[in-house]
Amino acid sequence: MNKTMLGFPEDDDPNEVISANPSDFIKKTKFNNLHEIGSTGLSHINGLIDEEFMSQLKGSKAQKVYREMSENDPVVGAYLFAIEYLIRAAERRIDPSDDSPEAKLNAEFIIEALSDMSRSWEDTMSEIVTMLVYGFSPLEIVYKKRVGLDERTEYRSKYSDGKIGWRKLSLRAQDTVVEWDIDENGGIQGFWQQAPPKQLRVYIPIEKLLLFRTSTVKNNPQGVSQLRRAYRPYYFKKRIEEYEAVGIERDLAGLPVVWVPSHILSSQATPDDTTALTKFKQLARDVKFNEQEGIVMPLEYDPDTGNKVYDFTLMSSPGKRQYDTDAAISRYNQLISMTVLADFILLGHERVGSKALGVSKIELFATAIETWCRSIADVFETHGFYKLLKINGMDVSKCPKLVFGKIQQPDLEVVANFLEKLVKVNVITPDDELEDHIRDISRLPLMEETRSEPRVIIETTDQNLSEKPKNMPENQPKNGKNDSSGEENAS
Repeated sequence: MNKTMLGFPEDDDPNEVISANPSDFIKKTKFNNLHEIGSTGLSHINGLIDEEFMSQLKGSKAQKVYREMSENDPVVGAYLFAIEYLIRAAERRIDPSDDSPEAKLNAEFIIEALSDMSRSWEDTMSEIVTMLVYGFSPLEIVYKKRVGLDERTEYRSKYSDGKIGWRKLSLRAQDTVVEWDIDENGGIQGFWQQAPPKQLRVYIPIEKLLLFRTSTVKNNPQGVSQLRRAYRPYYFKKRIEEYEAVGIERDLAGLPVVWVPSHILSSQATPDDTTALTKFKQLARDVKFNEQEGIVMPLEYDPDTGNKVYDFTLMSSPGKRQYDTDAAISRYNQLISMTVLADFILLGHERVGSKALGVSKIELFATAIETWCRSIADVFETHGFYKLLKINGMDVSKCPKLVFGKIQQPDLEVVANFLEKLVKVNVITPDDELEDHIRDISRLPLMEETRSEPRVIIETTDQNLSEKPKNMPENQPKNGKNDSSGEENAS
């Protein structure tokens, strides 16, 4: 084993053989700790990612398949619709990194930048969640100088402090990315884009991008589509639906049968007979029964038998099909929804499933969405907020945080029972902060002013409900009204 194989500095003798003893190796090693030796192991050729083992899911073919799945399949469409609008509706806030004035100033500046873009936050999130379909979503950061209400669109801003802000975060469509720029260690440097209508090839460096991915394994810039595991059941379901449609059409209308003379089918058929046979085959294959239906057939009789030489009939189905296509399609729908943790969508449609099972599945789905939200927030904080603060010469060590709220609201009945038990055993004492939180998750209006009077906790038991209130007459009802007809009432 020589030093060149182990990556020693070039000024050492490359042919010097060193001991295989680990302790000797450590003593003689002169590695630079800041130098990266290995690589991610990502398979790519000339900027094209080559991690997929199925040929029909490589490159641009994969993007066409995933687009077809997202736009044609009802189950996949329902799953993507649910995620997109849950993320769009999720509450969000910008928190300062600490309580220092600099951190609060940075947080206020990021809030201004997000609200000062030409496109809304909700529209930007819709483009970000396309990473679920394609595996990645590259958004180019378009900056602007904040000079107030300028006539030029690229400079128009609510603020006129001269700082650099965001004009927009714009999606660079996944099917327009033609080549990735990846260094020798697997680091992403950027990509080349070729987009219609001009089809010009342009280079976008990674410093100008926010790259959202579903997976960062091997630092794959394209991630992995969330529909990848659903492709196999989708493939079979699509074929069964096509066969089912053809079968229904044939069963309802009948199987077309064209009767021709036997000499046309023989090996001694003339060229004219062969041409005629080809046309009759096409007729049997392409005949459709709709508002344009109609067939033109030659009328010719056999002089010996008196039968028609050419004829067209429909052969009906003798009985019920052997295979239940509904059961097969339902099975594949379930498999598709399971791969994305969205099988709760089918609850009720299959006439099976309990409420408890549905609640647990929805909780798992909500947890997955919250994980996506945290992943999106990480990209904004690490690459978006950091770059914007650095460009404006602000303290990047006090970078604010993007925090998403809970996707699923808690069961208020469960929360109420839980708090009641804790309060009874004096584990929790109700205070203003707890009340504000309960009002928040219950979507009730919050108290605007701080309460000055202490809370009075009254335990309600069966015993004190049965006791009569003090100083109440025997004939006095509990509602405080006297039902007796006294002289005062008579007068």
